[in-house]
Amino acid sequence: MIDDDALFAAGRQPLADGGILVFSVEPAAGRIRWVQRLDSVPQDNFYAGAGFEFKAFDLLQRQGDAVAMSRWLFELGTGRMTCDGKNGFARLVTGGSSGVMAPRGFWSYGPRYESEQVGERPFVEPLVAFRENVLIGCSQDRRSVYRREFRLDQGETFDAEWYAKWTILQAARNRGGDLWRSQRLARGAVWSRDAAAWFERPAPVAAMALARDTIVLAGAKGGLALVSAKEGTLVGRADLPPPVWDGLAIVPDRVLATTQDGQVICLGPVASQRAP
Repeated sequence: MIDDDALFAAGRQPLADGGILVFSVEPAAGRIRWVQRLDSVPQDNFYAGAGFEFKAFDLLQRQGDAVAMSRWLFELGTGRMTCDGKNGFARLVTGGSSGVMAPRGFWSYGPRYESEQVGERPFVEPLVAFRENVLIGCSQDRRSVYRREFRLDQGETFDAEWYAKWTILQAARNRGGDLWRSQRLARGAVWSRDAAAWFERPAPVAAMALARDTIVLAGAKGGLALVSAKEGTLVGRADLPPPVWDGLAIVPDRVLATTQDGQVICLGPVASQRAP
């Protein structure tokens, strides 16, 4: 929902079954404002085919005066469609700040491209959480967590180009470039910490949420860790069965967690769980 409009997409892939339809509707009036059909891809030559690492279908999210799906943008008022095919990051604005540069598709909803050179598995992206100009993110193996602060309104520049995985791999091997988008974000980090050690059973991060000045993390083997967003220090722990992927949500003074054994668990108040 954006204001009084509901936006949704239906389809599997631009080149399959008639493509993907993106709708903007007014639920109160039962009226379709616009509908756009996406039935093409931006690659126009053989070598550009390596750019298929971005999602062919993904969740919709607000991006300025448009709604984005993967790297396609649809103007809110008219539905006019463009494709930002080489941009692997989105400038996402919350509160009164100038926003952060977040990796597109970090929720791992859409089908993921697998590079023949790298063999990426499992098919999940490193999680991030953000508010105003602060982004909290995971390393590619999800065993480290970092804090990145952006100053985009003060002239800070950020290289958002990310496409054609074979060129990225070549740059990483020959020129010390970034192999992962998480590496590019972490290069400007205020702090970076070993997150796996925060859990009683050390494991990669499987879920992340940002509650005011506290980072809430769930480990892949279970356990909840509460971390100071400012300092990157452990401030509390709680017991938790292994969570589903990205299965944390924040409500006032409480954490909701969905676990692999089928439970929805409410934990809180957050401040009452202290580190040993």
